[in-house]
Formats: sequence, structure tokens, C-alpha cells
Amino acid sequence: MVGTFMLTTAVAGDIDDDPDDDTDQNMDSVMWLPPVNLEKFSVNNNSALPIKFTLLNSESIPLNAEQNVQIIVKDSAGEQVVHYPDPEYMAEETYWFYQVNFHTSHFELNPGVYTIVVLNGQDDIIGSKEFTLTVPKRTRR
Repeated sequence: MVGTFMLTTAVAGDIDDDPDDDTDQNMDSVMWLPPVNLEKFSVNNNSALPIKFTLLNSESIPLNAEQNVQIIVKDSAGEQVVHYPDPEYMAEETYWFYQVNFHTSHFELNPGVYTIVVLNGQDDIIGSKEFTLTVPKRTRR
């Protein structure tokens, strides 16, 4: 495959910041977690990229209730490369987050710029991040 690829995550439904509270909160943005939170980063082909993020409401407060999340990788032509129908919803000490490991070795990918895009249940973009896929240089022995 040649070209630019887009990694798209789709989040279906509303999220409550308190599972016991019946008041629905809107997902307004994404807080990227390492390594995706870096300003610029690259990923070697034939490696894995842990894509981790938490959802934030309009007050930038993390939303801690699990929702249906889908992650789809598309190429620049809009063709689906991979679909993750059930990424992990995990807990750290003080927050919950979504994670999927994008294993580049599972696909025939070419070096280039990729974009991670997070969509809410209404297909609105609530976060995006670019990274570069590179081919590691081989060293002579």
C-alpha cells in the first residue's frame, strides 16, 4: 500500500462522568496518553503503537463510564485496513482510558504520515493526532 493512512476511532453513545448519575455528559475532546501525547513522534514499521486516550467533557474532566468504541484504520482512499470492534477499556490509578495496540507488522504498510481521529457517537471529530510511520535503517555488522 502506498499513501497516507488514517486511524479512526468511533465512540458510540453518551458518556457519564459518574456512572451512578443519570445526567448525560457530552464527549467534547480527547486527552491523548503516552506515547501519542507527544508533540511529534514516529513509529517504526513492524512494531506496535499503543493508542491510548481518555474522553473529556466540556470542562476538560475525564469521563469515567465505558462506552462502545470502534477503531478503524483507513488508507488515504478511504479503504478500511483494519477494524478493532472492541478495544480495551482500562483503569489507571485515577482515570479510565481506551487502548488498542496497532501492530504495524500485521499489515503491508508503507512509510508515511498517519492520522489518528476520534469520533463521538454523532460522527463528530473530537480529537486527532498525526504520526509518521518509518522504516528502520539496518546496520551492517
